[in-house]
Amino acid sequence: MFTQLTNSFGESYLHEINGGVFNEVSSKARYQSYFSEQLFDSQTFYLIIGSDAGLLINYLRDSAIDSESQYLFVELEPVIQQMALTEKSLPNNIAVTTFNAWRGIADTKKWIAYCLTGKTRIMRSLAAVDCFCQDYRELNYCLEQDFFQAEWNVGISFAGFSFIEQQLKNISENMIPASCLRHKFQGMEAVILAAGPSLNDLLPWVKKNKRHLIIVAVSRVSQQLMDMGICPDFIMAIDPTDKMFDVSKSMLKMSQGPIFVNADYVTSKLLGQWSGQHIYMGSRLPWGCTNDEDNLLVQGPTVTNAALNFLIETGVQAIYLAGVDLCYSHEGFSHASENLQEEPNLGFSGHPVLLNDGTVGETEPGFFAAIETLGKQGELALQKNCRVINLSPRAAKMDNIEFYSTEQVDLSDKYIDKQQLLHLIPEVGSTSFKKCCDEDLQSIDDLQRQLMKMARLAKEALSLNKKLNNYNAKKVQRLEGKILAFDELLQLVKLNNYKSFAVLCNASLKNELSLCDIKQAGHDFFSAVVDSCQDFRKKLDDCVKRITCRKMELSDTFDVSYLAEQWEKDGHYARALKWDQSNVFDSVKENYNKQFEIQFANKKDKYSDISYLRDIQHNLYRHYRSQDKAALVVMIEHLNANKDEKAQGLANLGKAYVAELSDDSETAVSFYYRAAKEKFFEEVSLSHLSSLLIHVRDMENAWLTLQCLSEIAPGYLPQYAHLSYLLGNSSEAIRAYEIYLQQAPKDTATRTRYEALLTRS
Repeated sequence: MFTQLTNSFGESYLHEINGGVFNEVSSKARYQSYFSEQLFDSQTFYLIIGSDAGLLINYLRDSAIDSESQYLFVELEPVIQQMALTEKSLPNNIAVTTFNAWRGIADTKKWIAYCLTGKTRIMRSLAAVDCFCQDYRELNYCLEQDFFQAEWNVGISFAGFSFIEQQLKNISENMIPASCLRHKFQGMEAVILAAGPSLNDLLPWVKKNKRHLIIVAVSRVSQQLMDMGICPDFIMAIDPTDKMFDVSKSMLKMSQGPIFVNADYVTSKLLGQWSGQHIYMGSRLPWGCTNDEDNLLVQGPTVTNAALNFLIETGVQAIYLAGVDLCYSHEGFSHASENLQEEPNLGFSGHPVLLNDGTVGETEPGFFAAIETLGKQGELALQKNCRVINLSPRAAKMDNIEFYSTEQVDLSDKYIDKQQLLHLIPEVGSTSFKKCCDEDLQSIDDLQRQLMKMARLAKEALSLNKKLNNYNAKKVQRLEGKILAFDELLQLVKLNNYKSFAVLCNASLKNELSLCDIKQAGHDFFSAVVDSCQDFRKKLDDCVKRITCRKMELSDTFDVSYLAEQWEKDGHYARALKWDQSNVFDSVKENYNKQFEIQFANKKDKYSDISYLRDIQHNLYRHYRSQDKAALVVMIEHLNANKDEKAQGLANLGKAYVAELSDDSETAVSFYYRAAKEKFFEEVSLSHLSSLLIHVRDMENAWLTLQCLSEIAPGYLPQYAHLSYLLGNSSEAIRAYEIYLQQAPKDTATRTRYEALLTRS
């Protein structure tokens, strides 16, 4: 049983769960300060770790939450039992469960539909943020990993949804399939440069051997390569999001060097502004294209997987991996640093994996899936007489992939004529390009007519469904059959606009459906078809404008305002900068240049994030418990490099841990005192300090420390009272017991000690 206290606001809380968080401030005020509006998004699925013994549930129940949002609390089973949380009268959109049962409850709440619309959030209660109860550390780790893996699996299962839009935007760019290089690199050796932490150490070796290797680099390492004077032969990107552009835009500065190998659905902001040669993997058109039926596939989940598949298909005999770590470095980096001042994620905590050097590291769900996929690709490579070799000792160990140090690799007998690589890519002349564009426009026009026909059928069915009865039910069925007969087009419509169909993904299964159930299901389906056809037609209209713009760029007659409008809409400012057919356009090029150079992401101060601070604190404690002084020293070094007061408080806490593990009690006491000066870490620092002082028999200072702690949180009053008694101050001990028992009248063990003290006094 946990100690149940009641604060001055009449709220019951558990000291072992929340410490003194709710001692002086009401839960409502605390939540309003910490969460602000984060808990009140509309149509959102919230998975919340812990409930603060029900206080956070009460806060939401008494607040104006959106009826279409879902709140699922995952709590420790003893807390659920003691606070009788499951017996509370809760709204339909608030539920409490244990870790083992959360997926089943989430499924009943249609959480997959929320995943598909990007409206899921996992958050921590204050108990899970502070982790006064150590069990929340494990719950945080297990639930976050489980949730992110489950969410990632949903994303992969429905990946086509988010990719269609970019594929449509890229139609006029994707002209040359990557299959043109199939089997063209027989007998050669290659290296993949990925963005893992080990890349920085391996780049000198790559530069030394660049004439002996086909170099394939992921786009986000472009700046590092330029800084090192390395121009890759191929550069790859597959991600459809704007974030891909943010981390890869440096590659546009070397567009006349490497050949860009892109996924058909890569973000158009990157592909549309690339002025060099490029080839695509996948399919040009979402509805199929006979010219690329045999094209190379985009093998995910990471760009490294795609790069490996590309090279295996080209016929190379060996592929070296540099920066393919797929795990965090010992210092907390997940990617190679472009900037020496970049900070590691000291709060990371992920899935454990075995590394090439025999040690254990940690990784995240996406990387963990990539490790498994790379192992399968390694097996495929071996079947094609191609070896895959990882050059990093700190990379995750993968099946069918060997580990060699750079000293073990001899490339002296290899030489590659890089100029010949360029001649392997077929050229697309302006005449051929315009012909292809005309064919695409005709194909789109045919598709538009089919979409209009499908939408008309769905509207007719929707109208009849409103007055569904035995007479018109057969008519609705026939119309539904005609819609389903569109087959491939219907699947494309679903892929394009998953939000309209997401509501159907978790439709409840019943043995018997009422007329009301049938009408609702029909309404949802036909409405989704109508909405999706309309949305897809709009995207096709945009596609027509973009193709027209591309044709006009190559024409002797053009409309400058039309081109400028399209470039502005797409964010393709680099197209304007390289287009030089009109002096009229020079006046606005300067503005386009400024737009092109804008930095797309501002760096946020991590140390303003309470959860991040707690994660670092938990990692420090984790290394302390496992007596890993080396890991603590690494974290302290990075914390010392940051001048933020909270970072310095964490550094002092880490130094205290190191000193204590080194049996240097005097130094440990000093650093615990320093760490306690930062109010954010005051309680945890003083708690460790009191235990250490008792251990070294410094009872007077231990008593003073417990006195401070009891003022922070009344849960420390029993310890303070007991030590007061041992030091001969019975009256202070009695006073402390009485204050505590007023707030915890059900703590029978402490009451027994208090009554025994009264008897002796």
